[in-house]
Amino acid sequence: MDFEVPTVRDQVAEPAESMRRALTDRDAELLPGRPVLTGTVLDQP
Repeated sequence: MDFEVPTVRDQVAEPAESMRRALTDRDAELLPGRPVLTGTVLDQP
């Protein structure tokens, strides 16, 4: 599965950053049995 994260082009080169998205409850606890998506955010070309 792919997902996109909007980025803003700037003049600063930054290292790749990791990202994790997950469904949580109202207390920010992970919901059991739900997928967790992980990926890398890169500079916009």
